[in-house]
Amino acid sequence: MRNIVPSDSARACTSAIVKLLWNAEDDPEKAFRAEIEFLTKEEMGNELQCLYSDIAREEREKDAEYGVDEELVQRIKEAMSKVTCVWPFIRTPNDLKATTVKTLLKHPNAANLGEKCLPIECSNLKEFAFQIRPFIVNKVSSTKSPGQWPLVRMINIYLKADILEPGIVIMDVPGNMDENAARTAQSEKNLKNLSVACVLSRSDRAPSDAGAQELMNKATQQMLILDGVKRVCYIMTKTDQLDSIDNYIQEHPDVEEQLAQILERQQQAEDYKSILKEQLEKISNMKVEARKEYLRLYKDFQDTEKRALEIQLPPTLPQKRKLGVADWVEGNEVLPDLGDFANIALLVCELPSLSAEEKKLVGDLLAAQTKYKRQKDHENKIKANEAQARLSLHAVDNCLQETQCLKTRACIQHRNETSSAEIKSNFLQAMQETGSGQTKLSLEVFSVSALMSLNMVQKEPTEGYLIPSDTQIPALKKFLVETTLQARHENATAILDYIDKFILQIKAWAIKPSLNLKISSSLREQLEKKFAEQVAEHKEVCPYS
Repeated sequence: MRNIVPSDSARACTSAIVKLLWNAEDDPEKAFRAEIEFLTKEEMGNELQCLYSDIAREEREKDAEYGVDEELVQRIKEAMSKVTCVWPFIRTPNDLKATTVKTLLKHPNAANLGEKCLPIECSNLKEFAFQIRPFIVNKVSSTKSPGQWPLVRMINIYLKADILEPGIVIMDVPGNMDENAARTAQSEKNLKNLSVACVLSRSDRAPSDAGAQELMNKATQQMLILDGVKRVCYIMTKTDQLDSIDNYIQEHPDVEEQLAQILERQQQAEDYKSILKEQLEKISNMKVEARKEYLRLYKDFQDTEKRALEIQLPPTLPQKRKLGVADWVEGNEVLPDLGDFANIALLVCELPSLSAEEKKLVGDLLAAQTKYKRQKDHENKIKANEAQARLSLHAVDNCLQETQCLKTRACIQHRNETSSAEIKSNFLQAMQETGSGQTKLSLEVFSVSALMSLNMVQKEPTEGYLIPSDTQIPALKKFLVETTLQARHENATAILDYIDKFILQIKAWAIKPSLNLKISSSLREQLEKKFAEQVAEHKEVCPYS
């Protein structure tokens, strides 16, 4: 299910807290579902008021000796980008000062504020991704298409993905560094409830990614708290991206030594490929010469034809259509068949009334046919040699493709193992520096390629990845299932206990016939409302119930 949650290799793309949950709906029209929860007007108003205060502070500090705080400038820039996204007509702080918080909150573009659950349901993946995009993607908006992501608190996306079916909930928390207090509070709350915190970083920068290291330290601190995260794992993404395989091999002698036999095989294949290309070039030249020779023979035959056809044939002989130059076009792969004229010549030779000159003409025609057949056989042999050479070249290309795949696989695995070891070393060092080195903490590192895993399912090219385990997606799935098993069991047990208690209470109430125990319609309405609130609260604690 590619592109449901957007990604970008250059910048942060997902802007809201996103939860991926199992979709229990069997209705095809609800194959893809989402529930979008927005900030309240009060929360958004507080954020806007903070921006007004920051702009006023910046203006006051412009004339100060120490200048404007760079952190303040950056904060204003980020906040203005959000404001412009929702209200595209506000491009500068001066535009903002020309209006008020109250006016902005009443604007139609902010109509979703306070909405607890905006549902989106689709049967088509592409259409679903398009509909949720304005609420999830951090992008530049326009007057015609204002963005909504700055107003979103959280998005629940329900999918029929195998990893989610056991009850696992995957949560993306891009708001961990968000200036919005509501989203940050939501992130902190969810972080405490995680069974395992997964820190993601691109494989090309994973060991030195300061942001990822900060997130991992934060998750580790939560793990040391009794009610915090239970496990932490580090996920290196996009492992299929490696700039230059040959340069990597040159820079790592141990990899070159490991690939010695494969590199030798590759060199042999490349040498043989050069030989085959030379052969094909010679064959191509031979084909040109053979065609020229054929044209010469054809002209000779044509000259003989003009004389031979002047012989008057008896009425009993089959009449043959004259074959001229228009019956053959230069460049045609199919050579013309001259058998018609040979058949005529053989019949003519049997006529006793032929003169010596006429018989010579017939002999010339037969000679032309013989030369033609020999030339045709010669060209067929050239074509057969060419076909064989091309088959050999195809086999060599397959061999080179296989060796390149093995080289890529070895380099990727070496890079992954090296980066994984460095990440684990940094983790242990950080634990020792914080005085937690004696604790039994372990860090699982996974080097995954979601793209190659998806390509394997869709039977698309997967250079460097021969089997599913190479992508480490199966190992990551197994880890998530095992580490969340206890929490899922506890949640399931809590739900069942809650239902049992509820049924017992209902039974106790139902079996008593006293009218005094019956409730009025107004009280029933209050109880139903309270019950709905309790169910909503329970779902928040146990989202996959």
